[in-house]
Amino acid sequence: MKRISNPMSELGDHYTVVVVGSGYGAGVAASRIAATGQQVCVLERGREMLAGDFPTGWKQGVEQAQFDAPGLDKGSKTALFDVRINKEMNVLVGCGLGGTSLINANVALVPEPRVFDSNHWPAAVRAHRDTLLADGYARAERMLQPNPYPEDYPRLDKLEAHEQEAKALGRPFVRVPINVTFEDRVNAAGVPQKACVGCGNCVSGCNHWAKNTVNLNYVADAHRSGAVVFCEVTVRYVSRDGDKWRIHVQPTEGDGPERTITADVVVLGAGSLGSTEILLRSAAEGLPVSARLGDRFSANGDFLGFAYNTNRTINGIGIDESKQTIEAGERLAVGPTITSAIWYPPGQPLEDDFIIEEGAIPGLMASADPVFLPPVFAAEALVATLQGHNTVLSGADPSTFDNVKTFADLPHAVEEHGRAHGLGGLLEEAKELAEQVAREAVSAVRGSYHGAMANTQTYLVMGHDDAGGVMELRDDKLRIDWPGSGTQPYYEKIQPALLGATAAHKGIYVEEPTWNELMGHNLITVHPLGGSVMAEDSSSGAVDHRNRVFTGADANSVYEGLLVTCGASIPCPLGVNPLMTICAVAERAMTLLIEERGWG
Repeated sequence: MKRISNPMSELGDHYTVVVVGSGYGAGVAASRIAATGQQVCVLERGREMLAGDFPTGWKQGVEQAQFDAPGLDKGSKTALFDVRINKEMNVLVGCGLGGTSLINANVALVPEPRVFDSNHWPAAVRAHRDTLLADGYARAERMLQPNPYPEDYPRLDKLEAHEQEAKALGRPFVRVPINVTFEDRVNAAGVPQKACVGCGNCVSGCNHWAKNTVNLNYVADAHRSGAVVFCEVTVRYVSRDGDKWRIHVQPTEGDGPERTITADVVVLGAGSLGSTEILLRSAAEGLPVSARLGDRFSANGDFLGFAYNTNRTINGIGIDESKQTIEAGERLAVGPTITSAIWYPPGQPLEDDFIIEEGAIPGLMASADPVFLPPVFAAEALVATLQGHNTVLSGADPSTFDNVKTFADLPHAVEEHGRAHGLGGLLEEAKELAEQVAREAVSAVRGSYHGAMANTQTYLVMGHDDAGGVMELRDDKLRIDWPGSGTQPYYEKIQPALLGATAAHKGIYVEEPTWNELMGHNLITVHPLGGSVMAEDSSSGAVDHRNRVFTGADANSVYEGLLVTCGASIPCPLGVNPLMTICAVAERAMTLLIEERGWG
């Protein structure tokens, strides 16, 4: 595939439609509108990256990271990994043509139908659950072409271990649909793609043309229909200019001058953070909006955990492609980053539902061996053992070591444990502990592809948080406030399941490293939702059921030609990976817009 983007110097003065962003919601908008013959311009703040451009080693990974926090602004503004650091909730999103699809695991799940029973969804959306919304999901499936990991591909240790974990928990197990290509083909947008090589590096960027990222389908389809694409262009804000919209832009990198272009219609698809930031800045520049703009930020219940140093091989570290060349046609046994999930039991309340997906740590993190992953995990495992999370000692019951606060407390706890388990049990535990120590030593010497790290399973949990985050602009920077986000009952509720899954292989359950009292139960999400949520009226959200931005003048007044079609508009957590729902909601909005404008 050839590059399809243009430099900012070639940007025109006016377009019928300007789409801001290039992730799922923006891609849908660009593709659908361009197919009607309208003049479409796509503006992306990041660079265009194709297979071969993504980082393969630790040094390249660091160079492709940008960090933003109060008092910290580090890295290139076009760097691939965009990390936003806040007091309670941190966020990782992608930056580049294709948005976060470039660095996600491309899991294409549809949420439980009960999710749409929530009053947070406008009544009109709920009424379309089986019609326009269902059609949106079908359209997304045709373009993204998800499929589960094939039975005739190499067996995966991490997938088989995950199935055993599901049995130990008594929960259903599924191979999840993923937007990954498993045979050489031409995709729905006419772009040639290659079969997955199983390198495990989906979340650091696919260098093999196998991930069905938005730049290779929706955006490519829009370009095929005549849309023009510009990269390294940052949209600052929008303003009204008579019957048109004025878009204020500047080069993403450097201190280039701001300029403006106009459009009849502006579609904000820059993600939960990007679209909300643009609207907040637009409001600061004088555009009236709903007072609810910035509300209902959700992390989609994201929680990261690990079954460290288990008694079986997991093979959950991606290939270090800075050192190992993958030959044409070679299929490796790490597999895509995520291939399966432990599902929730049927018949329980929606707020109790959560899923546990397995994952793979990208190989670029292992390229720093032995100074990074092995010692970091060994230190975390020591803390976890003191917390009672070494399932060799305590099985699935962490209360055994609840009173262990220091090493001085450990002998008494072991003595009590011995009384409960008898001599035979203690001897077996001693043997398993010795094996754990030996595996850890192997990792320390030989690196992450051996010993304890080779026996480590990664978990990503998704469920239903309270969507209580609030976004604000401070010193012209987007900040997220969410006091108590990490201490919600939801996060405590999922811990026994993660500990039980770890116990299936006698490992050490390591919680998300910042989720502790010392760090204020700080968390990180890779699935940010909300901030510019759809609602019945402006008293409870920022956009209406058709994704049009509320003016705030009265409950139902909206701006014609200003829409939000990305994760920012999703009004509640989904409990599964959100990409399919973002696409479906955007597809519905575009169907209504095209019909309204007579662009069919």
